[in-house]
Amino acid sequence: MEQELLQLLAATQSPAAPTRQSAELQLLQLFSNEAFPLSLATIAAHDSVDAALRQSAISVLRTFIVASWSPLLDEYKGRVWLNDANKATLRNALLNLATTAETNRKIKAGASYAVSKIAAADFPEEWPELLPSLLHIINDPNSSDGALHGALKVLLDLVDTGFSEEQFFSIARDLVSTLFAVATNESRKTIIRALAISVFRSCFDTLEMVLE
Repeated sequence: MEQELLQLLAATQSPAAPTRQSAELQLLQLFSNEAFPLSLATIAAHDSVDAALRQSAISVLRTFIVASWSPLLDEYKGRVWLNDANKATLRNALLNLATTAETNRKIKAGASYAVSKIAAADFPEEWPELLPSLLHIINDPNSSDGALHGALKVLLDLVDTGFSEEQFFSIARDLVSTLFAVATNESRKTIIRALAISVFRSCFDTLEMVLE
């Protein structure tokens, strides 16, 4: 399916409106195919694929997730297309993409956003390993800067948009202590420490909104 999707993704970038619109419609018609989102994730993660097509793949995948992942999402369109096994596979694929040493920030940001939307519906009941996985990356002194930056970006998206009040308070203690450790670690790059502070600030913004 990847080759078919690559052709459609390329066509969505065509300057010719009929070609572009036809490709977009065909992509929508593939939503019911269980292999569709998994193939998009594969394309997005493949560094030999043209960057524009990888970014397009993650963009379409984000659209698929918000429209069909769960009735708990505001943008849900009325039909869940993925079975539980494929959901688990896609969750792991997106988390891996968001927290690898991938250098394309747009792709990592897209994966991070997708993870936060999934977490809004699935954490912690369907995705209990999410937070432990992120905290492990952040606390591991051997984690690369790329992986650490990705894990912190996922946390930032989760705190800003993915966690409910109940979810936030269930993990706040571990989260804040981990962020403090990164922010005060002088051996880490300034950009990493600054991102940890941004997540830390978002935690307090969330707390302030709850108290109001």
